[in-house]
Amino acid sequence: MVDIDTTIVNDLVELGQFKANEISNGLLNDFTTASPLTAILEAVAIVAAVAIGEANNVANTLERDRLEALGVTRNSGTKALATAIVTLDALYNSPFFLGSGFRISFGGIEFETIGDLNIAAYQATGEVSIVSLAIGVRGNVPVKAIASYSPVAGVASITLREAASGGTEPETEEEWRNRIYGTLRRRDTLISEDDFEAEVIGYLGQGSTALAIGRLKPDYQSYANGYVAVFGLNADGSELNSAQLSELGDYLSRKAAMAAISLDSLNLFDLSISIAANFLPGTDPSGLAAIIEEAIASYLKPGNLKPGEAILNKAIEYEVQQLEGIIQGLVHVKINGLAQPQALPYKWSVAKLVAASITLISANNQTFEFDYTY
Repeated sequence: MVDIDTTIVNDLVELGQFKANEISNGLLNDFTTASPLTAILEAVAIVAAVAIGEANNVANTLERDRLEALGVTRNSGTKALATAIVTLDALYNSPFFLGSGFRISFGGIEFETIGDLNIAAYQATGEVSIVSLAIGVRGNVPVKAIASYSPVAGVASITLREAASGGTEPETEEEWRNRIYGTLRRRDTLISEDDFEAEVIGYLGQGSTALAIGRLKPDYQSYANGYVAVFGLNADGSELNSAQLSELGDYLSRKAAMAAISLDSLNLFDLSISIAANFLPGTDPSGLAAIIEEAIASYLKPGNLKPGEAILNKAIEYEVQQLEGIIQGLVHVKINGLAQPQALPYKWSVAKLVAASITLISANNQTFEFDYTY
């Protein structure tokens, strides 16, 4: 049985009341809660609402089956990728081998090696790609996560070269539907900048950021036909690690229409924000500071602003002015120490908030200072 949409039921009851009154020339006009006519209309409306719901479910099922037949399947989430560094306890005169599928736990999250690791004789270290066993963001462990593994003769330590990333949660029904239309249009060939950007976001997961610049060559300085530069960031704002760059680069190259692709992370430009604002009497300064910090962090989050565009101090002032408890006209913002817009170095640069200093001033000129680092 489907859930009954009360909005549909109410609409059907109102329509039934109108038609009953109209057809009877006003003789049927008792639509109070206790009226038998109202009870009949409500019963019919519920049956109709159920029928509508069932019909929608059938339509949705048919649509899903059709789309899956075309290859547009719902994303079930992805596993985090990383590169592990294996350090030997001595220099050996024979090669060292570690087979694919070797299990390593980082920060309590299980990973396994994707390929074989071979360390040549008289070499101390080697690198191997690893993948988390579980789907989701929990696999995005930090670079300093503690490793645990079954002892291996000759191995002194196993560490991460960079933080694991790329783990995403399963796609929701709404996210899947929003992705369908672009996927059907693109199919298996990427042509426009929008195609590449949508494909990267689809690969990295909801909330990630992507930018494609047509004709930009791998030197990131000159332009020519047949090239496209693609940049991305994970949903948590982190850069793509080496394993992601390798896998995503191969994936895009297979779908590109005769274009040479260069792939990199979006350039992160550090920002320190200083905010001074007067607040209304009766406002808790610590609570207000937390609200300001959250609003600014959200405003500057990669993907919310167009890459490459200058960060405007006046725009940040405007965001703060909209918050409850702030006195209008008494907000001042500095970016990296200057009360002026901050230009970004490249078209593929995005702001990275590294520090926020918030000074709140009461009606009697008492100051409250709050500092945040990221």
